[in-house]
Amino acid sequence: MTMLAFQDQIPYGLCFGYGAKPEPGFRIQSYWSGNDRAICTFQPSDYQSLTSRRYLNSGLIAALIDYHCLCSAIAMAYQQAERQIGEGEPIRFCTDRLSIEYLHPVPVDQPVELLALFESIHDNKILLSCILSSGQVTCAEGEVEAVRVPDGWPGKSPDSG
Repeated sequence: MTMLAFQDQIPYGLCFGYGAKPEPGFRIQSYWSGNDRAICTFQPSDYQSLTSRRYLNSGLIAALIDYHCLCSAIAMAYQQAERQIGEGEPIRFCTDRLSIEYLHPVPVDQPVELLALFESIHDNKILLSCILSSGQVTCAEGEVEAVRVPDGWPGKSPDSG
């Protein structure tokens, strides 16, 4: 049996970070690594670098951490609802808060590893910490507070009929 990435199971995957569309996207792939953590490996491309073409752009580092943590929050919410990812009414999260500490430049010529750890889960909010490393070096640490958005979002507002 092949293990599917969280992103491959999310039916509404139109996000730049993890969806099949639009082109080009990161197309990250996140997987469980124990009960309270999720992992992702990503190979940067030259066009995602700074002007030197050697290091990953800081905004893209933040986006990778954000996308990986949001998909991990979605997977956890499905798990807590005792449903397979994508089964039944969609569960969606958006970023409520994101903080990043940049520790070392991230080379574009080698894979980036992301490790998301679930720090707390309360009602409609999940707090995750994330370590982004390249080689054996921790290059960035982040924290993402993901908030669950209402069922049916995005959709018509209650006033729009």
